[in-house]
Order: sequence, then C-alpha cells, then structure tokens
Amino acid sequence: MQVRYYNSSVSPRGNMINIYDSKGARVFTKPYNVAGTYGNMNVDMSNMLTGIYVVELMDASGKKLASGRVIKR
Repeated sequence: MQVRYYNSSVSPRGNMINIYDSKGARVFTKPYNVAGTYGNMNVDMSNMLTGIYVVELMDASGKKLASGRVIKR
C-alpha cells in the first residue's frame, strides 16, 4: 500500500504511520522522512490478516494529519 499526503512545503519532514486492526490494536508503526509535496510512504501489509484497518498519519510532533480505513483482502 502507498500513503501519500499533500503538504505545500517541499522541505523534508518527519511523519509517522500507525495502523490499527478492527479491535483497536496497533499492528504497524513506522516513521518516514518525506520530501516534496506528495512524498511516498510505502507500507507492506502482506503479513496482515484480511480485514478492515484504520490508518493514521501523524506529523513529527505527534499531531494527527489524516486518517482513513483500508480493506485488506
């Protein structure tokens, strides 16, 4: 899966992706250094079970930038 988030700044910045399963348990967390307005953040979900996951994108200070749901088949 690839996460992309728009940021008008082209300066490098730190982001964190957290993924939670349907029970609310965090099953993935990884920091990313992103450069450019639409930096790519690749997430390997191949070892996760089929189901619905919540994906959160945080900035370096821990502020939530965005969240959404992903269905893994």
